[in-house]
Amino acid sequence: MEIIGLIEAFESTKDRINITYEQFKEDTKDFEITPVYYKNEVIGAMLVKENHVHACIKPQYKGKWFGRVALRVISKIIEEYGEAITSATTEDGRKIVESLGFIKDGDVYRSTKKWALKQY
Repeated sequence: MEIIGLIEAFESTKDRINITYEQFKEDTKDFEITPVYYKNEVIGAMLVKENHVHACIKPQYKGKWFGRVALRVISKIIEEYGEAITSATTEDGRKIVESLGFIKDGDVYRSTKKWALKQY
């Protein structure tokens, strides 16, 4: 059974990493995968292992995908571990994590900022 969002996450990274989909699938088998949607289309996924989070989103959706689901994922990590850690590998990724209050610490970005989402 295929994990929803994993193929799209792989497709978003294949120009930066030199592995097959099967290797990507193996490398992420211990991650919690949260599919990311835009207008009912799967456009990638957030991959979480402990307090490390990686957003692997198809580049054509830059600026269109980040919302409540992503904030919930990050807030859940911080609630459980006290901080979320990510590595932004693209300029767009760095802009997003910095706008969310992540602070660069060596090769990673760290955040302890939880997001309060209003429920209606």
